Amino acid sequence: MMSDLIDTRNISCDIVKRHGLDIEFSRCVYAHHRNASCRRCEQTCPVGAVTVAQSVRVDFDKCTGCGLCATQCPTGALEANSPTLAELCALTEERAHRAGAVTFRCSRYAKKGRHQDVIEVPCVGRVDEAVLLSAAAAGAETICLQDGGCEQCVQSAGRELAAGAAVDVTLLLDGLGSQRRLRVLRDSSPEAGSRDAAPTDSGMLSRRAFFTMLKNSGQKNESNRSPDADVAADAEQWLSDISSSIDNKKTYIPRRNEIIIDAIYRIVDNEQSINCSIDMLCDVSVDKYCNCCGICAASCPTGALVRVEQDGDVGLAFAFARCTGCGLCLDICGWNSLILSHGVRLSRTTGGSPKVIMRHHRENVAFLDAPMEDKLRKLLGTNLIS
Repeated sequence: MMSDLIDTRNISCDIVKRHGLDIEFSRCVYAHHRNASCRRCEQTCPVGAVTVAQSVRVDFDKCTGCGLCATQCPTGALEANSPTLAELCALTEERAHRAGAVTFRCSRYAKKGRHQDVIEVPCVGRVDEAVLLSAAAAGAETICLQDGGCEQCVQSAGRELAAGAAVDVTLLLDGLGSQRRLRVLRDSSPEAGSRDAAPTDSGMLSRRAFFTMLKNSGQKNESNRSPDADVAADAEQWLSDISSSIDNKKTYIPRRNEIIIDAIYRIVDNEQSINCSIDMLCDVSVDKYCNCCGICAASCPTGALVRVEQDGDVGLAFAFARCTGCGLCLDICGWNSLILSHGVRLSRTTGGSPKVIMRHHRENVAFLDAPMEDKLRKLLGTNLIS
């Protein structure tokens, strides 16, 4: 019998759908740079079905369809489809609105008996930060993970992933100063009973109210502007004429990122939240050696980094909401000028507009006008002609 193995180097179609998994190689970091360091899918797969060596190989003879690789893929190249993340979050919010409690049950556990109010997943590891934040935004107070078969299951790592996601979401809710709390139970039914009415949104801010509060907060701090504030304002004006071209760049933002950011906005219920640092989001900065060559921007799979050239200046812009922390920009920078860090203030993500992180006058960047041979020699660290 022929082995059912997919090597992304040999994929000619846009999407491969197999065994509860969608693979779209054009989104993978390896489609942009074959020496990328990302190994999250390989490191997460509990059965060794995914291997990475200058491409991604999926052995569907080994694959159990647990979907754990998809929860860890930063660019959405791997996406679970039974159910999809969007479907799972929609089911979660529906249960949360109706009962205030949500129960997830792995497919192995589900064989012991089905219940219409229980959401069945291939593995409890599918319950990631996006799902838990969706539950919190919809008013859930209790999450139950029925994972009774984990000790004997090859997918036992799923329990650890779900537990880690629960810790991250709990810390985030604390940081936001939110009154919402998620109580995560394991291997038993939630103690909280169904509520007669769905939770109201009286304690939440609408998006309009949130941005109004953000604006007012900025006005209060106007007198405390830093010396760089006018420079930053000038940089934003420099970008104002090209925002549409950045927005229209043909890139894909993973659905997980969109769900997380949307849920956070719905959870925000006080002014303290505005300056809360969100560890699930990433920030990129550059050091003084960056020459705005744009290699990082050209390779960024989600369009978070954009090279800008206008009015005799060249620069880099960064959109927080688009960054997934894949790390490809670090792998590809020939000068090691980029710095990727976790933790972004919520106020910096609003509006979706990119921020200027580096700007040079073109005449001050000799590298940009250097011959291609010199550029490659500097990138590779060796002479091309002996």
